Amino acid sequence: MSYVVARMQKMKSGNLGGVYKHNERIFGKHSNKDIDPERSHLNYELTDRNREISYKEQIEAYIDENKLSKRATRKDAVLCDEWLITSDKTFFENLDSDQTKEFFETAKNYFAEKYGESNIAYASVHLDESTPHMHMGVVPMQNGKLSSKAMFDREELKKIQADLPEYLNKNGFGLERGKLNSEAKHLNVKEFKEKQKVLDQIDEKIKTKEKKIGKLEQDLMETEDKLSSVNELYQEYDRVGLNELKEGKFGKKTLSGKIKMDEQELKKIVKTAVEKMDQNSKMSLHQEKLKNQIRNLEKQVSNKNHLLKELNASKEEIKLLKFENRKLNNKVSKLLDKLNVATQKLKLWRNHAREYIPGKEFKKFVKQVNKIQISQTFNPMAIKAIKLVKDMVERSM
Repeated sequence: MSYVVARMQKMKSGNLGGVYKHNERIFGKHSNKDIDPERSHLNYELTDRNREISYKEQIEAYIDENKLSKRATRKDAVLCDEWLITSDKTFFENLDSDQTKEFFETAKNYFAEKYGESNIAYASVHLDESTPHMHMGVVPMQNGKLSSKAMFDREELKKIQADLPEYLNKNGFGLERGKLNSEAKHLNVKEFKEKQKVLDQIDEKIKTKEKKIGKLEQDLMETEDKLSSVNELYQEYDRVGLNELKEGKFGKKTLSGKIKMDEQELKKIVKTAVEKMDQNSKMSLHQEKLKNQIRNLEKQVSNKNHLLKELNASKEEIKLLKFENRKLNNKVSKLLDKLNVATQKLKLWRNHAREYIPGKEFKKFVKQVNKIQISQTFNPMAIKAIKLVKDMVERSM
């Protein structure tokens, strides 16, 4: 049975621009090889939002209209929680286009009923990638307060993983939830890229196997037809020979019931028996050979099913890995923003330090800065920041 995939990512103001362009396919060129531009016209939006307006503009206006506080929304506030809703490729292969749309609408209705229809900012369905999926944005607004932590705390997230599959099943979709309390590891960027290479190699092997399996299945059908013909011939030969003898077609019966025959008739019977035995022996060997071929073919077909199952699991894992990769990129972007702010502050300090700090204190501070040793355990961002501070202090002397 297929599984429901429901993953959440928090979106701040700086994230919404890129998400909007990705979901609405607003780009000249893209590096995502999973997207087939010739199928992008099949994508659709399940809400009645104006798709010409960006997510940032739409969501910020909605928050301003519905929040009770007159204070400005914090710059680092989570404005939207984006949910990725999907299942495996096999699940969607068993649905037609109307059933696929009904699946995503049902999932959207679950969130609308629990967290408010008006809080569903967008629900973008993508059919131009390998597996259909939906990006759905939920504004975490409750009772006039914006709080992602309050709406989607740890317990609520666990509850969604249990309740969403049940809700979908009640509406006619046979799905399971993911493993409870799973210890599955989230891979970092390097591990993700290594996994991607392995999966690409598996894809190539699967394509080769599928071609071979198609030929084997055809051979199996032809072999079964031949075996059926062999059995019919075998049964036909088996009826001839002894039956003729029992029916008295060779020789004549005496009064005691014994069969009397001349030498020519006896030779004819012996010749016929030898021919039948030889034919039966050859047919038996051929039959056994065909049975062995069928067993080998069935084993290879069984291996095919195993490979297909492995491929579906791998493709699902790669989708989740890409999702985690986006989260890492957002974190790096946030750290770079903080570093830029720190750089600006250091520039101001450098320009005014001599004016406000006594000479002795200034020199003492410079010595303390120069004593900072760059440890190998520091991450690249910390090393860059320390070098930047030292450089500015030296230039200010």
